[in-house]
Amino acid sequence: MNQTKTISHTITRQTRTDYAEFMNSATRYERVYFQVDVYVDGERVNFGFVDDENDTAAIDRVVREVLEWANTPSDVLESMHSRFD
Repeated sequence: MNQTKTISHTITRQTRTDYAEFMNSATRYERVYFQVDVYVDGERVNFGFVDDENDTAAIDRVVREVLEWANTPSDVLESMHSRFD
């Protein structure tokens, strides 16, 4: 039997302090970005970030990446080795 899962997401505006010139307080500004929380059957799986809340291609990409991570965490973690491993 094929069970269909409901996939959804929410978008939350976030801000952080950023610098046009690294750590030069005279160049400090507030950067806006958006957190995309991905849900499967109403349960939060994980999240990703986009720069534009209206960029549907970027949002779709984040959702796909989160679902890929959720379905194959070992494979994804395997590809994320640091240079110190």
